[in-house]
Amino acid sequence: MKQHLLSTSLQIPSKTPHLLIAGLPGMGKDNFGEGYITKKIGKYKVFDLHNESRGEGMYYSLKQDDIVMQNRMKALSNGILKPRAYKNKIIMFLGHNLKKMPILPKNVEVCVFNEQWLSNDDLKDFLVFNESQSGLLDTIFEIHEDKHITLTELYNFLLGASKENSKEKRQLKNYGGAHYLSISTIKRRCRSILRSGIFYNDDGDIPKYFKYLNLEDEARSRDVLTTFSTYLIEDEYISFVCFNVLLKKLIELIELRQVNIPLLFYIRELNDFYFQKQNAPSYVISIRNSIEKILRRGRFLGRSKIMVVANTQLPNDLPSVVFNSFNKFVVFRLPLSESKRFLNKATIPLFYLYKIHKLEVGMAMYIANGMFYYPERINPTQHKKSEPEFDVFTHLNKVYQYANYKNSNFISA
Repeated sequence: MKQHLLSTSLQIPSKTPHLLIAGLPGMGKDNFGEGYITKKIGKYKVFDLHNESRGEGMYYSLKQDDIVMQNRMKALSNGILKPRAYKNKIIMFLGHNLKKMPILPKNVEVCVFNEQWLSNDDLKDFLVFNESQSGLLDTIFEIHEDKHITLTELYNFLLGASKENSKEKRQLKNYGGAHYLSISTIKRRCRSILRSGIFYNDDGDIPKYFKYLNLEDEARSRDVLTTFSTYLIEDEYISFVCFNVLLKKLIELIELRQVNIPLLFYIRELNDFYFQKQNAPSYVISIRNSIEKILRRGRFLGRSKIMVVANTQLPNDLPSVVFNSFNKFVVFRLPLSESKRFLNKATIPLFYLYKIHKLEVGMAMYIANGMFYYPERINPTQHKKSEPEFDVFTHLNKVYQYANYKNSNFISA
């Protein structure tokens, strides 16, 4: 069967713009995903959201320099595609890994959130893991007459409530008391988040070293791809909290802003938020709710249309409400048990499902509007991809000079 480039099939219109990329590790998911979203720069404001790897989001600004990939690109596109760099704004969220690597390129912006952005419901999402803890926070909110309280204010209240004969302890007792273990547990989680750096607010460091995230400014730069990185955050729990706040701020941006700029969100490893089938913590469930809100109502939030491009290793990791929100799929090598899930998206003979199980690197099936196209070959990315022997931080330090954070209060204190 004759192969052709996937870019040809992708021109076929679809009922929804959302695209899901599925496949086992090393088969080309990120290569295709990054190549796909860079083609949307200018037409959309593109955000690469879930980026944990060391420097992965920094490669957009570097041209493809691998001779093998350049020759392959030339051969597959009849010389049309050439190595290309893209304008890239790199935002890294502050975390304690900065102490291990305090020298960063100047084109990296280290950002924090304002804890005033968190609602009381957000505090429950991040801090509550059971009914007893939920009841404790509800009591504290009632003591404060359901007024908005910050993470710091909550921590200070819990600090007082853990001491004998304190005003806070008497207040809780007047509302029926509270289990000491819940006070201690939530206080510890508050302290963990406050010390993590993502809500850091030292006046001596802001804005000299770190900045509050400003999505309005980012959205205005349609010709710049903005990548967010949690690489500086050393704790997985804090990374989830960070991504949670980022998604909620993006939804707020969509709902409140007045500009007509289409937005594209690229979410890597969507399965990271769904592998826990039962008893997922509330902060993970909150992320799921945000993702599903964007998928379900994305094109109708605010005044601009929304596209979500996501990838996952195994389609069966995603619940139906998420999987069915996509109408376009690029499928790399998968086990037969996983590829069968696409049967409810198109009538695919079993013969071709077996073919998916044996796909080579860079080969895929495209599914859209109840039809499938096979085999499809993808181009290498026009920008540089990470290589084990290439340190992108060192390279960018030379190109853009470097910023030294050693004297920041966050590190030196």
